[in-house]
Amino acid sequence: MFDNLQAAVQAADSTLGDMLELNLLLIELVHLPTVDRVMAQTCTHLHTAPSVISLRR
Repeated sequence: MFDNLQAAVQAADSTLGDMLELNLLLIELVHLPTVDRVMAQTCTHLHTAPSVISLRR
């Protein structure tokens, strides 16, 4: 799920562990449980909760 993010971070000679903040734009909030699960496994170092914005009303 975060493969593209991982690739971009590595291209900048960094790691996901260097991220301070993460903002997500979801078209449908139905995907939020999956995003939460992956983030719990991947982004354990974040000091603030990620911002999640739904683009669909």
